[in-house]
Amino acid sequence: MLGMLIIAQTSLATVGDTLAVDLHAAIAPPCVVKPDEITVCGRQGDETFRLRPLPADKFEPQPLRATTNFLGGTAGIEAEQKGFSNGSVSKQAKVTLRFKF
Repeated sequence: MLGMLIIAQTSLATVGDTLAVDLHAAIAPPCVVKPDEITVCGRQGDETFRLRPLPADKFEPQPLRATTNFLGGTAGIEAEQKGFSNGSVSKQAKVTLRFKF
């Protein structure tokens, strides 16, 4: 950007009246760094690259269900896991066959 300002200033000087351009105002001041703090430099209000929170209901764990066409009907496999009050866990797998009569 500094180079563009210099080119603009020299081209205006050859064409017509010279304009006073303060090049120090075009250069952004550096971040103030303190040795005992974490410093993050950036522009405030720049929403272009800001990450938005993900919707909570979009990535809920769903039971595993796989279905496919099988002999004119559908076949599916489902897996579940259930816990009991005594702390034991039951893992279940179901095979579902659906045919039209």
